[in-house]
Amino acid sequence: MPLRWKIFKIIAVIQLIFATFKTFTAFAGLFFSGGILLSILEIFTYALMVAFVTLGFSVVNYNFPETPLSTSRKRWFNYLFLLNFLLIAVLFAKAISEWGLFHLYFEGELIGSGASKIYYYFLLSHNTLIFLLHLYILYSMYKLRKEIYSNSEGTWIDEFNSR
Repeated sequence: MPLRWKIFKIIAVIQLIFATFKTFTAFAGLFFSGGILLSILEIFTYALMVAFVTLGFSVVNYNFPETPLSTSRKRWFNYLFLLNFLLIAVLFAKAISEWGLFHLYFEGELIGSGASKIYYYFLLSHNTLIFLLHLYILYSMYKLRKEIYSNSEGTWIDEFNSR
């Protein structure tokens, strides 16, 4: 297995941990915060992200480099890829909204103690990191699907030429 797919697996594990954590915190937000619709959107966003990363793991482990995807896996891949691509807007909005409050964090208008400053810096970096990792995962999954298709197409051509 090439190095880029080993790096993909490591980044996918990190993204899986982050997305699972965010899914559970959004689920807790259903009960403890006032924004129920926002919590439902976050649950939907991060649950789809977890499903997509899990599918990516499965494809790398069982279909790479030459095993073609089954019809049902292609369908799920396409649906999840499209939905996760659309969810970039949600992740980007979360990252930008946190960066918009960044100057207020530094000025100390929103937070007072050192512990809460650390929490907000973690939140800011966490949302930005999730967004960037998700872009990497989407790009890698596109390349993976393309590589599996070209490798399996080569095997099909060789199989028909040998007869």
